[in-house]
Amino acid sequence: MCIRDRYQRRVHGDFTMEYLSQLAELKLESQDTWGPRKDFVFEEYRGLPFAPFNKLERIGQFCDVTLSNKGAPSNAARAAGIEEEEDFTVVESKALVKKTTYGFGQKKMSKRRPQYRPPQQVSTQTSFKPQVGKQAKFYQPRVYTTKTKFRETTSITTEWENIIDMNKQTVEKLIIGEAKAEDIEQYGNLKHYDRNLDKVTPRTERLIPQMDVLSIPPGALQDATLLDIIENDHSNKNLNPTIYATDNYLANIMTLKSSVFPWEISVTKEGNQIIFFKAENENEDRTLSYIDLLTANENTSGNMPDDEKMVLNLCKEATMANQEFQNFAATGEKLTFQTDKAGVQNKNGVYKYRRWTLDGLDFVVRTQVDSYVQTDMGQQKFLKVCALNESDLSSEWRKKYEFNKGALLSAEFRNNMNKVSRWLCEAYLAGVSDLKVGLISRSDAKDSKKHSLIGVESLSRKNIEQTIGFKMNEGWAYLKYLIEYLRGQEDGEYALVKPSYRQTIRIYKVNKDKEEEQN
Repeated sequence: MCIRDRYQRRVHGDFTMEYLSQLAELKLESQDTWGPRKDFVFEEYRGLPFAPFNKLERIGQFCDVTLSNKGAPSNAARAAGIEEEEDFTVVESKALVKKTTYGFGQKKMSKRRPQYRPPQQVSTQTSFKPQVGKQAKFYQPRVYTTKTKFRETTSITTEWENIIDMNKQTVEKLIIGEAKAEDIEQYGNLKHYDRNLDKVTPRTERLIPQMDVLSIPPGALQDATLLDIIENDHSNKNLNPTIYATDNYLANIMTLKSSVFPWEISVTKEGNQIIFFKAENENEDRTLSYIDLLTANENTSGNMPDDEKMVLNLCKEATMANQEFQNFAATGEKLTFQTDKAGVQNKNGVYKYRRWTLDGLDFVVRTQVDSYVQTDMGQQKFLKVCALNESDLSSEWRKKYEFNKGALLSAEFRNNMNKVSRWLCEAYLAGVSDLKVGLISRSDAKDSKKHSLIGVESLSRKNIEQTIGFKMNEGWAYLKYLIEYLRGQEDGEYALVKPSYRQTIRIYKVNKDKEEEQN
């Protein structure tokens, strides 16, 4: 559109010859530019004040150029002095909102501030909907967890000398070689595993027969077979340092990284022979130690009972449920080994005595096999049978196992990491690669003796190690560091004390001569 057409459409009406004559005098500054000269002014508007447009000025009204020209006033009405604002149509009459400007580094806060609520003390068992985003710091309550106050496993007298504290930081730098094992002797009767239990579901749960008395395996000094091996090694003058122990004692040392509950092991050193056995407990109310029992929710992040007696009762229930499931699962054909010797009574499986060799150290261990299955090739495959029990029915194992089995197993493995790690070490020492893990729940919420089987999971040892992040080399590192240190000490009796809630072992030198003199 040329400049002549632009001025012809002015609101003031038709052009007169005067305006046309002025337009004719317009000259371009150069052929490359467009428009009039910078100093050109219409004679009619010369001398009138002019306010240049500024970007900061607020425009309150807009002219709608899309409306039709039917309702527009005529030229005569304009000439009569109608105000200029009548030529504009208001499009938006909304009141302007005052914008608040902020300085550098200031954040925009919403006009509606969230109401502050003081933090309330709640337990982890209380269910609440977690807040996300910016409201989390205002509404999320603080969580308090309770811990059990454990008593000391034994009374440490002033005559005991604290030699060293072994922790996981001092063991991580050790280099471990390859451990090799050989079988020495096998005693007992082994029953075939009942494969029908693998089909059990919460809808077809099976009631487990009860046991009258809790069976505790004998220690190293009560095992006649292990004592015979010690005498033979002593007569043959075995030059390698040899450690004699049961699998549960070595497993507790190998799983120090995830251990929470306290325990104690007595050690006797005579030359190159080192024997691990059960420590004498002076507390009358604690006839069983946590080494003999299976723990319950040892690694849970929630609340734990304040009273230690409740913890011991839960551990006894877990151990009893595990032994009941072993007897209930192994009911098939019997596989007979050698006859048990005096002092060894294993009702749940077979004792295997094995010799492990690691970096010049010998470990003579009494291990246990719970059951076996017949493979397609006609060979016997040994199994480790163990159970996880539900003591609190509010966890709803039956519902979770049916709809989300994987999440239930992962949560229980995480809450019982130390117990599961002990199972892995015991199975590894016995040469067992497969585990049968039974999920057992109370038949009655108030009865801790009646249990029902709601499912069985067949898992391999390596898969469980990857699930919980357990490394067998770390367990061997704890044993190697401990034995290498005891080798440099003089003959006598020692005590390995593991305090509660700490991943460390304190080694004490027990001076019985001084204690007898004082007594």
